[in-house]
Amino acid sequence: MDNHAVMTAETDEQAFEILRSRQIDCVLLWPQKAKPDAKEQSKEDLTFSHRLCEGQITPWLKKVKLPENMADGFLVFETDF
Repeated sequence: MDNHAVMTAETDEQAFEILRSRQIDCVLLWPQKAKPDAKEQSKEDLTFSHRLCEGQITPWLKKVKLPENMADGFLVFETDF
């Protein structure tokens, strides 16, 4: 349930509070499933997961460099709080 709340958070602050309260170490995304349909959402309406897929990374997340054979399919971020 918290996973859905984080990924669909309208603000980074909402996502931060959930991740911090649960002491989450990392966030894993599969961009193919997280990217919104361009017709459905504007830039202002993007959720936390969509913003990460668009490269809008918050100061409290650090992108993890993945091996080449995984880099095309997944995004991983470490928390820094």
